[in-house]
Amino acid sequence: MDKILTMPSLWAILPEEIAYTQQVFVSYLKNLGKGTDQLVQKASMLDIDIRKIPAGFIMDGDIAIMQVEGTITPKADLFSFLFGGSTIDVMTRDFKALVADDSVKAIVLDIDSPGGVVNGGFEFAELIFEARSAKPIVAISGTIMASMAMLIALAAEDVVITSESVVSGSLGILLNHVDISGLQKEMGVKTTSITAGKFKAISSPFEPLSKEGREDLQRQVDHVNEAMVNMVARFKGVSVETVNSEMGDGKTFLGSEGIKAGLVDRIMEPVELIERINASV
Repeated sequence: MDKILTMPSLWAILPEEIAYTQQVFVSYLKNLGKGTDQLVQKASMLDIDIRKIPAGFIMDGDIAIMQVEGTITPKADLFSFLFGGSTIDVMTRDFKALVADDSVKAIVLDIDSPGGVVNGGFEFAELIFEARSAKPIVAISGTIMASMAMLIALAAEDVVITSESVVSGSLGILLNHVDISGLQKEMGVKTTSITAGKFKAISSPFEPLSKEGREDLQRQVDHVNEAMVNMVARFKGVSVETVNSEMGDGKTFLGSEGIKAGLVDRIMEPVELIERINASV
């Protein structure tokens, strides 16, 4: 249970999705010790061998269609139980298997995701990018691919959307400091952090965020965002300046706006995409 007592901190996700996540998380904290035995039992069941989790892809002939859905989190645990979505550990397992399988001629990443946690996402995107030389890898979305999901899509050699209503972009890093001091007061609890080192608890959730704490968190966000921008530049073969000015400033795009920004390659129906892949492999 201890693993859920703090939310993941660094996110690449649509800001409005964080509001929902934070609401659920605070609700979880409020209900600790109040009839949560069933939740505890369900959560403990999720610490399982990921080989027992069903595959997250389907086959269309010799083309694998792999789903990337919902909030992206590092692994199947209590956090993914609370918020659903896709987990990096399962997607990595499936993707590696598909790349190694000679009977799979191409991989389509079917994306419907607002993004997710930074941890593990960069590594998964790199895995996709490196696999380009092994077989065709295409990303497609008929709904939304934002933030971390956008980065994962950009790692593919081709990025496709199905209509002018598809949301893309929102590249950037988000960190919310959750001050639970008021919640603790309501619960009759007070936490005092005993630390060594000036910055050890500078952004503690048990007290309001100080100026110094905010500056330290901003440093972290800027550092990870720079790494993301560099990845996007490498994936798309453009300069860092181009990413910062046209792609990676956190802006969200609709339909062909994503093409103009350089994030999306074309608008195409799924059936047409499969036919095009079949013709080229």
